[in-house]
Amino acid sequence: MEQCYRKHYRSLFLFALSLTKNKEDAEDLVANAFLKAIVSYKEGNFKAWICTVIRNEFLNLCKSRKRFINDAEFEIEWIESPENILKNYIQQEEKRWLYQQIYLLPAKERQVLILSTFHEMSDQDIATILGFTVSNVRVIKHRTRQKLMQLYKKEGEQ
Repeated sequence: MEQCYRKHYRSLFLFALSLTKNKEDAEDLVANAFLKAIVSYKEGNFKAWICTVIRNEFLNLCKSRKRFINDAEFEIEWIESPENILKNYIQQEEKRWLYQQIYLLPAKERQVLILSTFHEMSDQDIATILGFTVSNVRVIKHRTRQKLMQLYKKEGEQ
């Protein structure tokens, strides 16, 4: 389980962070999910299983707080590479812009995109986790990517 933790922590943390928009809550969700994995996980696709647990824990957290997530609570820092400073600066800005755009997407689109892109999950696994049909996941993923491409092109024109 320790190897699993090391292997998946960062991507699961980013998924939890995309839900909570709060670093501490995201850390708590991932920690609770791994505790549940130690107790309850038997077999199957571990990543799909634990993402479902994180999502359910998030929903429980929202219900218990009976509040909406405050968009102003979230801020992310990008790690700089010591290589080419100008190139890294441009890449950082592009990453920040892209993450900001992903962050501004409606929850359904954001979750599908993060699970497919950052977690490299299959459409079937995403459908299972989010309770959608596979075709719905594909449509959401395609439309969201098109939307981001259009925003990127529009941003480049300005």
